[in-house]
Amino acid sequence: MEDLMMKEKRKGCGCGCLGCLLPFLCFFFFVLFLFPLENEENQEACVDVSMISGVTNQNTEENAKVIYTYFRKNFEATPEGASGVLGCLQFESQLDSTAENPSSGAYGIAQWLGGRLTRLEQLAQEMGKEKSDLAVQLQLLSEELQNPYYKKALHALKLTNVHEAQKEWLLWFEGLSQDSSQWHLEQRNAMADSWYAKFGSSDPVANYTSENVVAEDGNILVCDSSGSGEADGDILEIAKSWLGWFHYDQVHPAPDLGSDLKNPNKEGRTDCSGFVWLVLNKAGYHVPANMQWYTGSMASDARGSQQYLQAISANDAQAGDIIIVNQGGGAGSNGHTGILTEKWKGNETKIIQEGGNGDRVNIEAFGTSFTSLISGGDICFARPIKK
Repeated sequence: MEDLMMKEKRKGCGCGCLGCLLPFLCFFFFVLFLFPLENEENQEACVDVSMISGVTNQNTEENAKVIYTYFRKNFEATPEGASGVLGCLQFESQLDSTAENPSSGAYGIAQWLGGRLTRLEQLAQEMGKEKSDLAVQLQLLSEELQNPYYKKALHALKLTNVHEAQKEWLLWFEGLSQDSSQWHLEQRNAMADSWYAKFGSSDPVANYTSENVVAEDGNILVCDSSGSGEADGDILEIAKSWLGWFHYDQVHPAPDLGSDLKNPNKEGRTDCSGFVWLVLNKAGYHVPANMQWYTGSMASDARGSQQYLQAISANDAQAGDIIIVNQGGGAGSNGHTGILTEKWKGNETKIIQEGGNGDRVNIEAFGTSFTSLISGGDICFARPIKK
């Protein structure tokens, strides 16, 4: 995969990098809910509502709340869609992140096998957690839903019929479209119905509009959006100071950038995600070590674990915020990213970027720079997280 990505050097929208599929396909801790709280102490902006990190597994209902809210917040799933998926997953594992099939070795809430189980183990190691950690398993779900093979399952999350949603997930995520003997629709649908009865009429996230979901020391915190901050002008100032710098290449960190990445060599090589990394690193933001991210992992982080970026709405996007567009997983030339130079106003919005239609750092309209990715591409707006 990495070799293929290194060969793809299309300047229009490439963002591959060596090691890009390393630690930061970590995403998606999107969880839990705010029930009405009566005491004054619980009226704070941020309330610790659950811990999902660690080997200890929660009970079925608590895990269901985490998974349900994760789909609702991260993928804008309908209550019916999220409930349908819960029914399917419950049939597979009872929503137990430690569930293991003694005969096949299938493991976790989605009963991963073979290469998928190997990836779960690898991801757990990258995240410094156990494979039984529910956060790791949600991260893998997010990663797999970017894979064209499983992407059809995303349709299930948008449906407004619980049984149809359950079956769509069954067919395309569980991969049982050719094996009706394994469907067990009556049992799966009954489980899905029970979750919809529990969550559908009093949806845990129905009245929750904040986009600031922060993971800290394993705790999932839900925070009021009033504390989410604004884009930092230093980001744009630094980015503009590097106009005309660097040569486009899908590799980072390139040796010719020099040893001090806060003061990189203007004739060095980098790509679009590398340029954004350099700017944020210089501005004092939290970024992964050694430039190890790419557009797919950037979007995953923004919508999931939020170690480096926090997803925001298009309406909130302004100068200094990051825009990321991916097709599929965003590897190689299937992704592009840049920094907004003004408040988002659609395709005419100017962005500063490395690559696009040029070799050097430049400013160009979004609609011109991202042309080949806009149709069918996934657009993510993100705000960097300060150290």
